[in-house]
Order: sequence, then C-alpha cells, then structure tokens
Amino acid sequence: GDVAAQTRTTLENIEILSESRDLVSPRAYVKCAEDIPVVRSVCEAAWPECDTLYVVADVCREELLVEIEGRARRRPGDPS
Repeated sequence: GDVAAQTRTTLENIEILSESRDLVSPRAYVKCAEDIPVVRSVCEAAWPECDTLYVVADVCREELLVEIEGRARRRPGDPS
C-alpha cells in the first residue's frame, strides 16, 4: 500500500537488471492519479536525466500501485 516504497523497490530492481546500461524512455504506469506526484518525485531523484512519462493505468497485479518499464542501451565504451 506504500507507492513510494513500491517505486523505490522497482527502481532498485531496474538498476540490478540494467547493470551497466542507461535507461531510455522510461514509463511509469500508476494505478491512482493522486499517486503520480509521489512516483514522479522518487523517479526524478533516482533518474534526474530521464524524461519519464507518467500514465494512469491498470497494472499487472492487484497489489501493485506502480509499474515502470523502459529500454536499456549500452553506455559508451561498454564492451558487453
């Protein structure tokens, strides 16, 4: 029930999955419109350089208040 905590956990998971890659075009799907300012605040603190799109939408599981998706690209000079 804590949208800020769910957002932080989601961002931590994205960081682990993306390793040495940069997130591109992130989109945050937020179940309740009134939660967008909280989600935006957490995302902007973590990704100040990203222009994240915030959308009110249903999410995949009932207990989730936010889903975040995006693409990852290799950082310049990353050989992998």
